[in-house]
Amino acid sequence: MSEEGVMRKVGELRLYLDDYEQLIRELLDKSVRSPRIKYFLPLTLALSGRRIGEVLRLAVKDIDFEEHKVTWWIEKKRQAMYLTLPMPSRWFTIAQDYIVLNKITNELFPISRITAWRVVTDVTSELIGVRLSPHDLRHLFAMKALLDTKDYELVRR
Repeated sequence: MSEEGVMRKVGELRLYLDDYEQLIRELLDKSVRSPRIKYFLPLTLALSGRRIGEVLRLAVKDIDFEEHKVTWWIEKKRQAMYLTLPMPSRWFTIAQDYIVLNKITNELFPISRITAWRVVTDVTSELIGVRLSPHDLRHLFAMKALLDTKDYELVRR
């Protein structure tokens, strides 16, 4: 994508920051009432800022419910590594309900990338009237974190 294209995309995403915050509130509410993949997958993407492939690889064993941390398997530039990051405490409460109610024993989201993409775009359209992709959620997460912290290095990692 050209620099001009990137700047246009950043401008579009800035317009969606309020929608992003509303989306998180809606996803939290819906996930508490109905901890299903339809709401919990987009919530996980929105609260973590991780890539769709990283979220789809997430397994029960990767979640530390006591420390409120998640270990993500990252593959970047053909190198694999693990990265442990905190998540909001409400996410862990919902995750426990999601795992129990859906009888999850391994992968949290046993669906394809294409199905996951559709779930996210359909749910964002349903809840806030804007069709956001998983990658849009990643960019919005980073933009919000950057505006909140003003620390580019922290957000970059």
